[in-house]
Amino acid sequence: MLNIVKEEKAGRFMPWKKEYVLGIPLVDKQHKVLVGLTDDLYEACREGVVSAEATFREASHIVVDYVKIHFSTEEKIMDKTGYPDAPAHKGEHRAFVAKFLKELADFEDGKAFVYYDFAHFLKDWILNHVSVNDKKMVDYVLHSVGNRVSGENRAG
Repeated sequence: MLNIVKEEKAGRFMPWKKEYVLGIPLVDKQHKVLVGLTDDLYEACREGVVSAEATFREASHIVVDYVKIHFSTEEKIMDKTGYPDAPAHKGEHRAFVAKFLKELADFEDGKAFVYYDFAHFLKDWILNHVSVNDKKMVDYVLHSVGNRVSGENRAG
């Protein structure tokens, strides 16, 4: 069984850290789940191929479903706020899903698969995407919403 949410703890491959919090609670919660799934995959690799295979099967299907939910959440936020970099951000989401599904198909087809490499790919992508692209989006959204609320308060 996967242990999806892990707090910052020494020795973990990808523990959740406070600095990953961006300021939109639903998005932060979803990022925390993705971090936990990535950590589970890596931990399974340390336990051996049989464990990695079983955990990868479980985690990969959860990640595919969860990523769809998470990306949909972010994209709805971008659309509602008129985020100007939405097309590029959505493109990154599509590229990630395509890469993930290709890796999953290769795994399912029995092609050579290196779990550690895949765990590192997930970690690097998530951390880079969250710390750069999602942060930029959230900063825009919070600023945009803050300005609208301030303007409504002044007008009223």
